[in-house]
Amino acid sequence: MDGAKAKVKWAEKRIKELDSAIDSFLNPVGRLKPYSIGIKRDSQTGEIIYHLASREIVPNDIVLLAGDVLQNLRSALDYAVCSLTVANGKSVSSQTGFPIFDHAPASPDDQSLLTRKIGGAGKEAIDYILQTKPFIQPRMPVTNLNSDSTETT
Repeated sequence: MDGAKAKVKWAEKRIKELDSAIDSFLNPVGRLKPYSIGIKRDSQTGEIIYHLASREIVPNDIVLLAGDVLQNLRSALDYAVCSLTVANGKSVSSQTGFPIFDHAPASPDDQSLLTRKIGGAGKEAIDYILQTKPFIQPRMPVTNLNSDSTETT
């Protein structure tokens, strides 16, 4: 588990840097905030509507740090599954890793993928992993964590 722990520690360092960068961006000294909040009243319902408008693009440092944090935490999950597989006396393959689905795994193909990814980790580890519900739940835009894609959802 040393690799997984190292990835988490690295991510924790980056989270502190990210927090600082976000704070500096959202609470600038000597200039306007990078966003404005507007208030409108719906002419038909009379309901008050709040809207947020961006004045500035989020700096690359924030975007890159956030990506680094997510990638390291995602990698830590894969490292943990690999460690559990080795501890269970099985061999790690290029398919071994923490499963993340974009839906609740139910089909035979899903089960086959689960077996390839976590089958060597042992029953107790598999049961625990499945209890985490490693699939995208409604309104949770993280499907691209499963790929090397630079696209965002």
